[in-house]
Amino acid sequence: MALKSCGKGLMGLRYPYEIRDEKDYFDSIPDEKIPKDMLGLVAHIVETKAGDFQPSKFEISTRMPLGSC
Repeated sequence: MALKSCGKGLMGLRYPYEIRDEKDYFDSIPDEKIPKDMLGLVAHIVETKAGDFQPSKFEISTRMPLGSC
């Protein structure tokens, strides 16, 4: 699934009839002050877990035969 940064949240790709204004989804999320040490922790986690995407490591489950799950 592809994700897109959208204001205060993330959204998956959608069909045109599903598209709504980001405020419809994210306006109820309160604005919060994130402590500086928390931002540093998140940045560290993202940096250490980031890597190149290797599609060969994934299987498309919709193409798996029935009963293989």
